[in-house]
Amino acid sequence: HKMVGTLLIVCTYTVLLSVGSLSESDRNWTNIRRAYGWEEIEVTFAISQYNPHWLETKFMTVSYPDSPDYGNYMNFDEIAANVYGRHESIQALLDTLKTFGISRGSVDFTLGRDFAVVMMSVKAGEQLFSCKFYYYQHSRVKHMNTLKASKWTLPKSLEGHVDFISGVGDFPHPNHISSRISLTADDDTEVTPAKIKEIYRIYDQTTCSSRNSQATASFMGQFFSQKDLDSFDNFFNLSSPRVVIVGFNNMSDPGLEAQLDVQYITSVASNATTWFISFPKPAKGGHEDFLSYIISQVNNTDSPWTHSISYGDVESSLEHSFIMRTELEFKKFGISGRSLLVSSGDSGVYCLDGSLTPYWPASSPSVTSVGGTMPDNDVVWPGSGGGFSSLFSVPTYQQSSLEKYMRSVQLPSLASYNPNFLTRGYPDVTGFAKNCVTMCWGEKALVDGTSCAAPIVTGVVTLLNDVRLNQGLPTLGFLNPLLYMSLQGQGFLDVTQGENTYNSSICPGFKPDKGWDPASGWGSPDFAVLKELITIVG
Repeated sequence: HKMVGTLLIVCTYTVLLSVGSLSESDRNWTNIRRAYGWEEIEVTFAISQYNPHWLETKFMTVSYPDSPDYGNYMNFDEIAANVYGRHESIQALLDTLKTFGISRGSVDFTLGRDFAVVMMSVKAGEQLFSCKFYYYQHSRVKHMNTLKASKWTLPKSLEGHVDFISGVGDFPHPNHISSRISLTADDDTEVTPAKIKEIYRIYDQTTCSSRNSQATASFMGQFFSQKDLDSFDNFFNLSSPRVVIVGFNNMSDPGLEAQLDVQYITSVASNATTWFISFPKPAKGGHEDFLSYIISQVNNTDSPWTHSISYGDVESSLEHSFIMRTELEFKKFGISGRSLLVSSGDSGVYCLDGSLTPYWPASSPSVTSVGGTMPDNDVVWPGSGGGFSSLFSVPTYQQSSLEKYMRSVQLPSLASYNPNFLTRGYPDVTGFAKNCVTMCWGEKALVDGTSCAAPIVTGVVTLLNDVRLNQGLPTLGFLNPLLYMSLQGQGFLDVTQGENTYNSSICPGFKPDKGWDPASGWGSPDFAVLKELITIVG
């Protein structure tokens, strides 16, 4: 088949939002009115946990291939029996809420009672947090408004009992991972399901285990159209996938991001049950939608084995307490045998005030970060996010590879970077991120971004899980120790050209090198090799 022309703008294109703590005076937000006392707000309390160090230890023992405990996963109920909300902290929260007229019936606890989601009136919230709630409207995204408090205070009775609170004063701001329309391309440089299967040597592999599953996350009003998914499948002669909608999906208002995610994850791992997990409420804003996604999945024993997430923000803009607590939740995924794959970013070595500015959660040592390549695969896509964390030290599994990279290449000017580089480097792997053919409203759009790479690579991991499940082996779980300590580049197509400098004359990008590097990770998956290697570990 051949389609004539390239659609430039057809789908709803929404600026995705993520966490940030901005002041009321931030120029992007305008106070439009005071909230009414009877209006409701949803506040999430991260309750202080008992035994969080157990998570760290268990996460490593089930994820490191040389561990005798490798692959001995636990379900979320078993995890909650080991790590849970401290009893005195739970009681302190309930007592405090009762003091302000908020009943026990308004509190929804998660497994282990380490998070509490509380519905309360604005009036009760203003009394509880000594604040005033207002509606704010974003100057660049007119339909985006949020209900927040400009200043608030944690009740003294909760000090030491909660790690953070979400839903009170955290303002949203633009996400740095968002797919974009590619303006020019020809058939030779288009990325299609057939090209992915050819280059990554997937061929006719499909999933057949009834236990296999995968998911893609959607935020801020990004929806997919079943009609467009059917058009995509028909055009490329693919089988119709089973997509389970978790949350809300408005198929009459499709978004480029969601269309891309669903079409590519299902085209790579056909026949696998796929969840489209949607948290679309823009009025919540902040990091709450991402947090809601994480909480919902670590409290669902049926949560899919692989998750593709196109979400990210500047690491330094996020509350330290939020990042550290969410890192613990990431570890629950790994302990239960689940894989989190996250887009590395679409601005190359994003530069702020003359310094490398890493993205999170791509910089997290507890997820697998996915960078991007050009359609010819051996060239880094310039927008591929990569670099080094300003927050996390280099994880044990990455130490040797990072040191080897430091000795083997000519590094960019150290004026823009941490001179030691003894921190977590990302991405871990790459996938196609340029000219990905996507169907929207029945027309063809060519899309750029690591938001394309993440679902593609996630689909490959789903196929690898299928190989293991069919042989009676556990799923792959947290991938990074396997990538760095066992495979060490085996089963990956090394990327050797280009660099991830994108619209920056201040912060030069990194060049790829043999083996791991902060431009392309280990490279792109070679499924034909990987499917043999992953059956002889664990």
